Amino acid sequence: MLALLALVATASAQPAAKATPISALPDRAPPPAVEAAPVPAPPAAVAAIRPLLGARHTEDLPTRAALDTHGDAAAALRWIAAHGEALVEAERAAMLLAAYDDAETTEFCTGLLGGPAHAKIRAGAARCLSGRALVGSPALPALVQAVQAEDERLGLAATEVLLADPDGRAAVAALDLAALPAPVQARIGAALK
Repeated sequence: MLALLALVATASAQPAAKATPISALPDRAPPPAVEAAPVPAPPAAVAAIRPLLGARHTEDLPTRAALDTHGDAAAALRWIAAHGEALVEAERAAMLLAAYDDAETTEFCTGLLGGPAHAKIRAGAARCLSGRALVGSPALPALVQAVQAEDERLGLAATEVLLADPDGRAAVAALDLAALPAPVQARIGAALK
């Protein structure tokens, strides 16, 4: 107890350190402004479709027939996949685009797959490309690149799409399995036996 009192007495006897006034601090250049691309206005159907994406289970997500009752559902799903507020919402929107087999949706999903979006959203974009003709399409190299991604969720989603297509299956068979994440290796190995 005496040692503590001595320490307090010593600390209070020392002169207080002088603080440097803010006006004497060196000037710093402000950080460069980052300009975000403006988000386009959402299609009218977004307000009606967004709540449908909150289903508890993926098997409870709406069918194309249910989506199409809300106007241009494909445009709304593309908007949500690109600009959705929630990760699960954007992933599910991308995944549901598989029901729309048109050139615009294929191009959108291919771009989303190869873009900077979160791996879950990109996995939804890979699933969007299932059932489409991959031969001669930019989707094929994008899917092959996605198989090799570090994130196994993305790799597995792209693998499933490629294995379902004869040209995709050949592309997967040509990959170096040792360079892939273990779950992707196992899935490809089981499929190619």
